[in-house]
Amino acid sequence: MKITITCSKGGEAKTTTVILLATAMTEVGLRVEVWDADPQGDSTEWSYTAEESGAPLPFPVVPVNRRAVKRPIPHGLDYVLIDTGPHTPEVVQDAIDTADFVIVPVVPSPRDMKRVWDTLETVTHRPHRALLCRADRRETTPQDTLDALDARGVPRFQAEIARSVNLVKDSTVRPRSTYGYDAVLTELQEAIR
Repeated sequence: MKITITCSKGGEAKTTTVILLATAMTEVGLRVEVWDADPQGDSTEWSYTAEESGAPLPFPVVPVNRRAVKRPIPHGLDYVLIDTGPHTPEVVQDAIDTADFVIVPVVPSPRDMKRVWDTLETVTHRPHRALLCRADRRETTPQDTLDALDARGVPRFQAEIARSVNLVKDSTVRPRSTYGYDAVLTELQEAIR
């Protein structure tokens, strides 16, 4: 199954979602590969840094181009997760068009929502859900964001990813936790049955 993680806004936790969801998948015995379709190569860089630290990621990260993103998943894998960048619309659209499911990470910020709406318009032809990331429930913006998604009928995960200092520290090494992405995986598997 091919899962594309995308948002046309940078800094929306796409790479974090890819790496931590892939980690959650490997922890339950699934075979997964990450395709890094972002020219910035953040997933690839995370993989290199983790390997250099002596604790490599538990799955391969493969840089891919527009042509490669359209190919079927390799034999023997359960999932391919595609990390997309905000500035390569053709690659992103190909990754969406060939995906079995699309995840749109959403950081609770009123000014970021315009870009989220734009992204959500490009994924309506594929099964998809929004995922609230970096949520701090001491603030009102996470609930405001969820209310806005619900008001427009946007499918979303019930699980949400809390803002975490430890998650930021783990953003260049093999994650010590899945930081709630195990719950996202459970919902994802239910959604694609």
